[in-house]
Parts: sequence; C-alpha cells; structure tokens
Amino acid sequence: MDEDCDGFRIAVTCKPNDVIEAVKKLKAEDIEVVERMGFGAFLKLTLQSVCKPQAIEWMMRRAVNENGRIAIPIRPDFTLYITPEEIYQLIEVPRGTIPP
Repeated sequence: MDEDCDGFRIAVTCKPNDVIEAVKKLKAEDIEVVERMGFGAFLKLTLQSVCKPQAIEWMMRRAVNENGRIAIPIRPDFTLYITPEEIYQLIEVPRGTIPP
C-alpha cells in the first residue's frame, strides 16, 4: 500500500495497528526487555503518533546507508544506527540485499 505524504509517496509495509495490538499482549517482563533494548517508544505507539508526515520527511532526508545499516543523525553529537537484523526482529520485514 502506498501513502501520499505531502507530495511524496511512501510504501507502507507494516500495519501500525498490528504493532499496537501486539504491545497490549506483552507481559511485564517482555516490556522490560523492550525498554532495555532501547525500543520503549514502540510501547507508546498510537495511530496518531505514527501518522506524522513532517517527522517521516525529516527522517527520510537525513537517513543514509552507512556500512549496511541505516544512520540517522539526531543531534550533532549523536547518530542513531539501525541494522537490518533489528528491523527484522522488530517488525519482521524480510532481510534482503541492497539493490544496485
């Protein structure tokens, strides 16, 4: 499914509502693990928080492929790195190769 976001299109492959529903089924110890891994924000997702085109556009303008991982400079002194394995474990997007 494609979604129009202020003049550009994003291919959406994850249903945010599925993530929200999955979080509701987590046990307390699972929630602690998610928070320790640094993904606590996913525990607070709402459909309203997911649909922020300006934030998505900001992230897409800054994200680059760096050594096979996504690098997003957040502040001058901090870059967020996301590996394919982390994406797979979080939302089960199949791993694949980088197209030429």
